[in-house]
Amino acid sequence: SISLELSLKDIGSAVKMGIEYGAPMMIGDTARNIFALGVHQFGGEANVDEMALLYERMASIDFTSDVKGGTS
Repeated sequence: SISLELSLKDIGSAVKMGIEYGAPMMIGDTARNIFALGVHQFGGEANVDEMALLYERMASIDFTSDVKGGTS
């Protein structure tokens, strides 16, 4: 299982390396900020899978709800 803290560290390293080589890192910066929010809300030791809950909260949706009109 991968912790949010480790994921944030890895994303930060990738962004830093990209910046050092002159690459635009807009998406990397966004990912780093979202994972930092996840660390703040769930703690650094939380599993990276907890990010799904963060996305649910941000979008006011529930990934686990039944889909209406789907096939059985």
